[in-house]
Amino acid sequence: MSFADYAGLQDEIAKWSIRVGDTDFEAAIPGFILLAEGMFNFGTGDLPQIRVREMEETAPISVTAGAGNLPADYLEYREVRNEQGDVLEATTTSSADFRFAQNVQGRVAEFAIKGLTIKVYPASTETTSIDYYQKIPALSDIANTNWLLAKQPMAYLFGSMIFAATYMEDEAGIARYGNLYTQAVGGLVKSDTRSKYIRAVSRSRTRGCMP
Repeated sequence: MSFADYAGLQDEIAKWSIRVGDTDFEAAIPGFILLAEGMFNFGTGDLPQIRVREMEETAPISVTAGAGNLPADYLEYREVRNEQGDVLEATTTSSADFRFAQNVQGRVAEFAIKGLTIKVYPASTETTSIDYYQKIPALSDIANTNWLLAKQPMAYLFGSMIFAATYMEDEAGIARYGNLYTQAVGGLVKSDTRSKYIRAVSRSRTRGCMP
């Protein structure tokens, strides 16, 4: 696989599909890639989403009267902190709205996600910090490349080929590329986990053996 950008990926999909020169099929390829990017971010019933360190981001959220807007590229939270740096406990709006209905005062201690908004309890006006997983930037928006295409092009190719096979009503191809995509994502996630934790575990064991 020699592709390194959006145009190269489209050419590769046409080659793997044996549809080079089929103008109708080639016109549909950007849609296959877009569907694959949705799968990267959200997964499907059978196929995995992607969550690795390149997707980790931290952003301040200006909160007014206990509510603020989540980042536009938000997928899911990892940790939320108040202005003092305390980690907040996750709750539900129905539970927290009931428990904090009497204008309870004090340091912000809990948060809840509702729609595109984060709510903090007790209600406050301050800047809250959120660590979260951000969406993978769509190639059609940046028209070049992104970290995932550079790091694991197989995920892009095999993910897109699932939808190309669906377009061609190729049931065997759907299963084949679904399996290849799952393996590609599994390798990516395993490598990410090892890169973050293996050295920490090794140091811990080494220190435990020292007198």
